[in-house]
Amino acid sequence: MSTDREKEREAELEGAMYTNCLLLGLDPVVLGSPAGAASPRVGLFRHSNPRLGEQLLYFLLSSLRGPAQSAKDFDKVWPIFDSAQSREFRKIVQCIISELEQQGALPRSNSRVSSLATCCGPRFVELLWQLSVYALREVHRRTFVADVASNPLPAALTDVSYLHAAALLPVTKARIACS
Repeated sequence: MSTDREKEREAELEGAMYTNCLLLGLDPVVLGSPAGAASPRVGLFRHSNPRLGEQLLYFLLSSLRGPAQSAKDFDKVWPIFDSAQSREFRKIVQCIISELEQQGALPRSNSRVSSLATCCGPRFVELLWQLSVYALREVHRRTFVADVASNPLPAALTDVSYLHAAALLPVTKARIACS
């Protein structure tokens, strides 16, 4: 049974993930939010939500890998029209995530396959959040090359800092609001 703190942490990570996706250019309508809404509601992955899960995975990996590589990666499986395409899409996503884990971009996890299969729960939310953090970092690095060269990005989040990153959400939102 989840404790209140675990549920709160999951909600914070989910909110941070949505914020990161919006910063990367995700249309708020995908999240079921009107265009002017401050932030989408959390809890969309308390129950299996494969349609939204697959849309967010596709969006994050496309942001991370770029349009040309994404077209190659997801050829014949995106957009998803049937369960066979969905299974193939998830296999491709699992391979990409395994590559990112081997590169040290994402922490290793033994539960990736099951969380990708269900598209729900705290492990899936954490996976989406980790992908969103990494994608935001890489897109920023590619987009603002001169800025990153003169002012390097801070070190990537480690497993320990992932535990405390949700606490940074209010600060991040405040900074975004000021800019």
